[in-house]
Amino acid sequence: MAAASPALPFGQRVLAALLYRVSHLGVRLRPLIETLEDVTPPARRPGVEPFRFEALAASDIGDLLALGTEANREEMLRWFAAGKRCFGLRDGDRLVATMWCDLDEVNFAPVHRVLAADEAYLFAAYTDPSYRGRDLAPRLRHACYAHLRANGRTRLVSYSEPFNRASRRFKQKLGAVEVAAWLHVDLFGRWSRTIPVPKRLFGMKREAGL
Repeated sequence: MAAASPALPFGQRVLAALLYRVSHLGVRLRPLIETLEDVTPPARRPGVEPFRFEALAASDIGDLLALGTEANREEMLRWFAAGKRCFGLRDGDRLVATMWCDLDEVNFAPVHRVLAADEAYLFAAYTDPSYRGRDLAPRLRHACYAHLRANGRTRLVSYSEPFNRASRRFKQKLGAVEVAAWLHVDLFGRWSRTIPVPKRLFGMKREAGL
């Protein structure tokens, strides 16, 4: 884990520094925030125009690799083979932003679980760096929300690192609510467990009824 950003509140800077230091002792502590997205959506959602929203397939792997996503060819082919969904925005024929959805499970190992019939797990979003500043990420995310909800997926789950304030603010601006805090503990690679922790530890707001 990276050292704490100076922009963080003092208490969170201390916590981040502590987690960073103990990782050098073979004790890995990974804090996570569970988020429900599109809970309180804005009155006006951004459209995708002039870009084109589409579902991608394994045949688009060349375009995904050209985009430069963090996942490699083998990993993305495994995702497609396992039935995970990939959506993207195109500028003409050029793929400029993508994100993945899992309808079966939260496939992130520290918080792995099977999803309910009305849930979807959102992960691995990426935008072409040369297109940043053109609101592609919120355009794509809102288009994915609409697509998933039209197909009965009304609880949209994702995870953020608590010290990544930019990611947290981005999701909250789109109507997300932070619902739970977790700490994944790994001792020397021999034993691991994910435990719930108080939300106030990461400066989260208390939300009722979620």
